[in-house]
Amino acid sequence: MDANKKLIAKIGGVFVAILLFLTFFSSTIYNFNLPSVVVGYTREGVLTNYAEGRGVVEFARMELYYADATGRIELGATAGDSVKAGGELYSITSDVQGLRDSLDERLRGEERLKLRIERAKEDRQGAEANLANLRNDADSFEFDPSEFDYDMKRTEAQISAAERELGDLAALFELGAVAQREIDEKEAALDGLATLLQQQNERKQRAQENFDKSVEAGRREYESRRKDLARVVSDYDFQIGDHEFELATNRAEIDKLMAQIEAGGRASALAGSGGIVREVRAGIETGAHVNKNELIMRIGAKEGGFKATVDLPESVDFISAGDSVTFNIRSRDLYGQSGEVESLMFVGGRLRATIRFESGSVTGGETIDLRVQSVSRLHEMVIPSRALRTDDQGDYVLYVERRESAFGHEYFARRERVSVIAQDNHNAAVWMYGSDEKPAIIISSDKALSEGDRVRIVG
Repeated sequence: MDANKKLIAKIGGVFVAILLFLTFFSSTIYNFNLPSVVVGYTREGVLTNYAEGRGVVEFARMELYYADATGRIELGATAGDSVKAGGELYSITSDVQGLRDSLDERLRGEERLKLRIERAKEDRQGAEANLANLRNDADSFEFDPSEFDYDMKRTEAQISAAERELGDLAALFELGAVAQREIDEKEAALDGLATLLQQQNERKQRAQENFDKSVEAGRREYESRRKDLARVVSDYDFQIGDHEFELATNRAEIDKLMAQIEAGGRASALAGSGGIVREVRAGIETGAHVNKNELIMRIGAKEGGFKATVDLPESVDFISAGDSVTFNIRSRDLYGQSGEVESLMFVGGRLRATIRFESGSVTGGETIDLRVQSVSRLHEMVIPSRALRTDDQGDYVLYVERRESAFGHEYFARRERVSVIAQDNHNAAVWMYGSDEKPAIIISSDKALSEGDRVRIVG
């Protein structure tokens, strides 16, 4: 019996041990199958929005040089060369006889222009005299109402006499000396005189109105004539100025032709300012034939500074024209260079910024790396943007809630609504609708999560 009891006890102990082992082992396996989450807490902080872009350095001001004459060209500078103000860029040798023919034509043109200027000045003097002699005769006349006033005064006197006679007739009528018929006739005559006086007054008013209209029409005619004459004088001034400009331009061409003829047909083109030859037009080389007004070369003027055009994301709204920015030009080992936003425009879904700057170390063609940023005010609750979730009810986050169980602590995902105040490239400032306590917010998970899911905290 004792042996049997011991055997039964051993078997029971083994059974309980197996149950405990299986329970613990299955719970552990289950825990490892739970979603693994990384949590964090809200913090005070600022949001930093930034954007980066690249652009190519160009001269802000380009000077274009065209051939002043037709002939054979000899280059004194090529693309990439540095030139000084007043330095020779190229020379053109033209046919001397052709230059003399052009000079003769220019001299004849000068005489024609001088004649036009003299005629225009004479015509302007005549127009100025007409304007000075113009008078407004309408204001010299005055309305004379004497004729109307005389007739009205005579009628008023007749009315006064008729009123006295009517009074006398009324007294005689009371005495029975006159008949009612005489009183009626006198009253009718008095009414006729009153109507006549009213008509006379209306005629006077109409005459005054007609006179005023005539004066106003005369004033308008005078003002219109005055404006026409002033416009004629202004037109002659414009013609004279235009002809004088043509004369000065023609004289400059004459001087060039004379100097070129004296030099045996050779004329030099000099740099207007110091800079870098950015381009010599294709096909232009020493000995080539060029035509007058043909583009020869483009020079970047150093005194005009430099610019670069950089494309940024369309969402960038924290820079404006006139803002100061910094950038790097790595190929020249230039870091933290300062510039100014000259202009902004939207092109093809991108924000195109033109940056102006000064530098003595670049020659054009270098690449700039631009970074612009904006730092917000201090926010009370900042979380990583990847912790934000959105559904048809709005923005929310999932946080971890801890519960006690027979096997220790268990963690569950809970939902909390939030309002997004602002965001930058990586973080978001939020306001939570729940309690003031800061929960452990789920930042990332290796599996899809829903509210109420049990999770495992890692990291």
